[in-house]
Amino acid sequence: MNLGSVPNQAAFEPLDEVVRQARTDYGASASSVLVIHNDRIVYEQYDGFHHHKGGAVPVTKSSMFNIYSTRKTYISCAMAMAALDNGVPISTPVAEVLSDYPGEDLGRSL
Repeated sequence: MNLGSVPNQAAFEPLDEVVRQARTDYGASASSVLVIHNDRIVYEQYDGFHHHKGGAVPVTKSSMFNIYSTRKTYISCAMAMAALDNGVPISTPVAEVLSDYPGEDLGRSL
């Protein structure tokens, strides 16, 4: 990574500390921080290991992980956009808006 002229790296220590504490609080084995400013990566930090078992490999910028349950994040974002952009009441059940998905996948009772 070539940071060139960037803010003082020590300035990111408070951010690193918050992320390290969150990792501990949530019981995660690893964490990372990536700061992008003016379309450039100005800071990145990786800390921890791939898992909690003995022999775990340290996390680096090329580490890869399985990511589970991201659908909730995307559906929540889509519902927020529907509410803001199209006036859909935020209390509207997701299954009423996203009709292309099986109702049971969106929390609708059978």
